[in-house]
This record gives sequence, structure tokens and C-alpha cells, in this order.
Amino acid sequence: MCMYEESTHVQLAFMLPKGAKQVASSDQLVSSVDILPTICDLIDVPCTQAVDGISLKLTIEDGTTIDRDRIYVQFEGNGARGNFQRSIIEVSHKLIVDLFKDEVFFDLYDVIADTQEKYNLAFKEQTRVRELSDHLIAWMKVTDDHFS
Repeated sequence: MCMYEESTHVQLAFMLPKGAKQVASSDQLVSSVDILPTICDLIDVPCTQAVDGISLKLTIEDGTTIDRDRIYVQFEGNGARGNFQRSIIEVSHKLIVDLFKDEVFFDLYDVIADTQEKYNLAFKEQTRVRELSDHLIAWMKVTDDHFS
């Protein structure tokens, strides 16, 4: 129910058959939407419908870098209370936008230097907030998010 790392930064692990080609780990930006296309690709079954995610097969097999600059996270919260959250993670920065009734709150964290997200950089790095906000707004429009 929040966008902090304890909730959003979840390990993704695949158990592959013995002898399958695989790297031990990767620090690539991945999302839960990548699970279906990855499984389909690993078992050589084509995805019959368009999916939002991408296959991680090559990353699993040899550590190939994913062509992805950012990850988006959304939480629909409690609609009755008017509480919704959106987040964008890009490289080391995470922008959290908390929409509560008619108020909007911004948090910006350097998740590499500040792993516990104690220091909100939103006021110090307003240019970075604007850059990430622009990407988030564009993504919300593409995905027909009702808050765009």
C-alpha cells in the first residue's frame, strides 16, 4: 500500500530445469508484467496476445542488458478515500506521486545512495522531479490512466 522500496523492490526469481543456461543474478529493471512473456519465451510458446512486459530470457541466460530506461508502478489505493499513487523509477531515482483527494504530494529519492528512502529530494532537485513527472504523465496517457 505504498511506493517505498520495501513494497516495490521485490526480487524476481525463476527456477529453471537442472542444466539450463542461466546467470546467477542481475540488477536490471524488471517488472511483474515481464513474467508472462518470459515464461512463454522460456518454454517456446508464443504469446498470442499483446502483453505489456518483455521477455527476460536473454537476461536469464547470459545477462543481456534489457533495453529499458525506467519502470512505472501504480497503486489504486482506496478509491472511497481518494487515495492513489503513481511512481517512476529511473536509474537511481524514484519519484512517488501521492494523489490524496484534491492534494498531490511528491517524493524523490536516490534509492542507491539512500536505500531506506529517508531523504526526500523533491525540493532540492525540482528539475529532476519535472523530468520524471513528464515521463510519468506520458506513460499515464499511453496506458489510458484516468489520472492523466
